[in-house]
Amino acid sequence: MFREQFLEPCSSSSEAMSSQCSTVPTYIRDYVYCVGVKYEIVDFDFMVGMYEREVQKKEKIRLLYSLCCTQNVIGMKRLLRASVNEKAKPVIPLIYADDVIISIVYESPIGRYIAFDFFLDNWQSIYYRFVNEVGFGTLNDIIRNCLIDSSPRSIKELESFMNDQRNDLHAVQEFNRQLISLKTRRHWLEKNLKPLTNFFTIQITKSKEKTAD
Repeated sequence: MFREQFLEPCSSSSEAMSSQCSTVPTYIRDYVYCVGVKYEIVDFDFMVGMYEREVQKKEKIRLLYSLCCTQNVIGMKRLLRASVNEKAKPVIPLIYADDVIISIVYESPIGRYIAFDFFLDNWQSIYYRFVNEVGFGTLNDIIRNCLIDSSPRSIKELESFMNDQRNDLHAVQEFNRQLISLKTRRHWLEKNLKPLTNFFTIQITKSKEKTAD
């Protein structure tokens, strides 16, 4: 469907807009576009061009979220840079920028690690863009959604980062809340993961034995 109802009709002109050339039913466009980008049926730059040309708001949002489905590391980093730098390409309006990061974090195991490192490396840019233009509420949402990995590596990196940012009171307070949450989650996993694994292994073994009988 992606190829026949989107890629082919929308490739006929360099000025084509998705809202006019796509014949994919609107109620499944989010899914179809995402699949096309995720499995690289279409070139990432082609979808960036479609997004940048589009003028219809709902369709533009669909295209933006489809870009977030990429499994390409370079593409992910481009989106992350664009979400904090209004001069980067593709241009992402501020009201969508935090959702782009959130989408990458939640949709892709690879993106989760990329977003975590990007967040720590680009904290000042993130801070100034979001605090100055939309306030602390959105910034706090970004912190919570980017810092969800409770691995020992991530906890150690966050502790080191907090030490570097100790003069920024708001940042330290919000990061500390998230760090406590990560450590709590990590402690729970370390305490309960092995017993749970053993329990389910026993149950599966019993189930197989009953089936064999």
